[in-house]
Amino acid sequence: SCIASHLGRPELIDRIFSELPPDGKPRTLNELAAVASKVGLKARAVRWRPGHPLTFSCPAIVRLDPLSSAGIGHFVVVLRTAHGFVQILDMPNAPA
Repeated sequence: SCIASHLGRPELIDRIFSELPPDGKPRTLNELAAVASKVGLKARAVRWRPGHPLTFSCPAIVRLDPLSSAGIGHFVVVLRTAHGFVQILDMPNAPA
């Protein structure tokens, strides 16, 4: 996985998928934080709104608000930020 490799720990992807299989079901922030802790990553929930400065450290998992009230939102990984730009990784399914 790009994320695990970015962290210098490529073995993490198997451990994460073992704990939280990518089965297409929506996941909660609590589930993601629990798995991160279980595999030795530090996780902290932060709130960010478009138009506000990015004040969290990267990499980070960010929940995007749904486009409508019927939506459930979507998580992406923010790999880095620089000069007002954000590099994200959006992988809704298990890598092939």
